[in-house]
Amino acid sequence: MNILRFIFSPFMRENLERTDNTSNQEQHTRSASQTNNGSQISIISRQTLAPDLFVGKEAFFRQKKWTVEDANMFGNQGVAFYEKGKLTEAVGQFQRCLAIQEYLIPNSLAIAISYNNMGLMYWIQGKLDETLEHYQRSLTIQEQLAPDSLNIAASYNNIGSVYKIQGKLTEALESYKKSLVIKKRLAFNHLTVNRLAVAISYNNIGTVYKIQGKLEKALKYYQKSLSIQKDFAPDSLNIAASYNNIGSLYQTQGELEKALKYYKKSLVIKEPLAPNSLDVAISYNNIGEVYQAQSKLIEALKYYQRSLVIQESLAPNSLDIAVSYNNIGSVYQTQGKLNEAVEYYQKSVAIQKRIAPNGLDIAASYNNIGSALEAQGKSNEAAEYYQRSIAVRQS
Repeated sequence: MNILRFIFSPFMRENLERTDNTSNQEQHTRSASQTNNGSQISIISRQTLAPDLFVGKEAFFRQKKWTVEDANMFGNQGVAFYEKGKLTEAVGQFQRCLAIQEYLIPNSLAIAISYNNMGLMYWIQGKLDETLEHYQRSLTIQEQLAPDSLNIAASYNNIGSVYKIQGKLTEALESYKKSLVIKKRLAFNHLTVNRLAVAISYNNIGTVYKIQGKLEKALKYYQKSLSIQKDFAPDSLNIAASYNNIGSLYQTQGELEKALKYYKKSLVIKEPLAPNSLDVAISYNNIGEVYQAQSKLIEALKYYQRSLVIQESLAPNSLDIAVSYNNIGSVYQTQGKLNEAVEYYQKSVAIQKRIAPNGLDIAASYNNIGSALEAQGKSNEAAEYYQRSIAVRQS
């Protein structure tokens, strides 16, 4: 019998500007660059899929009398497509799987897995409301049928990641800590996978504390995560993510040489393991930020543009590209190229409006546009964008 595999959707991400983005789903921090007039800049991350392949339930059920075994087959095919990066095909197979399960085995652990997997597909598209809905459906079933498993811990983790992106940090921290409690109970047998799951939770809790400005707590949790990974997964993408996040923390504290050291440690691991990947793009972006903060603008622009080239190839119209547009705009603004700065900030906002219209990143982009317009002497237009930024932050 085919066994449906649970996709542990984003289990440790790093970022672009700040701290997060690996190949799973967890974690986002932010860093800010300072402009000449003291205003700040910020950023994000995600991806868009082609139209779904699944054509509709009525036509689908007319094809044959489907079985649970068929559902498992579609689900496993979806996982295989996902792991190969064929996301459109993955969506179609997950939809077929879910349609059969909703008809034959509602409220089963198998359908909980499918809700999780569809949630991940929505996450990749940046559809956070749909993501949260599917993750919560999965969680509700698991709470009834398997309340003390790594899968339910993964669900709490993934829900925490959605809340974090939405700026709901209290809810994010609560979900991450629920995940950690379960993982620590299951780690007693010292299985590597269980210990690494604990490391992921430490990392993600640290990220929330970083966003809240609780930097000592954040560093403590990052170091706990790194310690476990050094023992159980040295030279992995997850440890690269931890190096990245520690670098981000030092960047926030203004310790730029330490930040650069950790960002480059992260990049050295990523380049051979995932060449020309979005993870590498993240490292290029973060190194660019440090160089920008050191006023090494030519180096900063070089790394930002390297990041953008990869993103344009792998994740066009994603929030990660919005980050790169924003950061390139900030370099142009510092260089006094204000028309180019506004152009890139507007590109960033266009993406953010569609994917995360109420996020903190779009508030930062509005602020950046206001700053550039003010420098051009366009005070009325600048004031309008500053007000937009304030409105988003207060909403």
